[in-house]
Amino acid sequence: MIIGNTDIKPTKIICIGRNYVEHAKELDSPVPTEPVFFVKTLNSLITNGTAIIYPRILFETEEFNRVDHEVELAFIIQKKCKKIEPENVYNYIQGFSIFLDITARKMQIFDRNRNLPWYRSKNFDTFSVIGPRIVSLNEIKDPHNLKIELKVNGEVKQSSNTRYMIFKIP
Repeated sequence: MIIGNTDIKPTKIICIGRNYVEHAKELDSPVPTEPVFFVKTLNSLITNGTAIIYPRILFETEEFNRVDHEVELAFIIQKKCKKIEPENVYNYIQGFSIFLDITARKMQIFDRNRNLPWYRSKNFDTFSVIGPRIVSLNEIKDPHNLKIELKVNGEVKQSSNTRYMIFKIP
């Protein structure tokens, strides 16, 4: 997969849910005290500028007809790693990008209310967007102080700063 001028070979997408206090409040969920990890599958991953396609099931009935998008900071791991000391984390990061996590929100709520996993609401084809480029470590002074913003058809839908992340990159 080419993102800007950078070739990456993703093997998994690991996300942290409710990593901003405001988002946890929007979802009427408690602010987590430890990371809430979830996985997005590779079939959902597309690059910036590729069309996002909503599956028909989301609009056949009103039961599932809400789709939300959340802009996030992504970091790309460049080599296999495990149990890394915090001071060594950046030795494994290739760079940063913008990531758009798309969720079939009514479906997610439906499944959560039945104690089912979030899997299907997060992993439709095209429901994870990355790019437009990967920014190298030396281009970013502080990944914990970056403005991130999402516009849909020119209208600002989400605007925040990574300083508000609950769980930081070590």
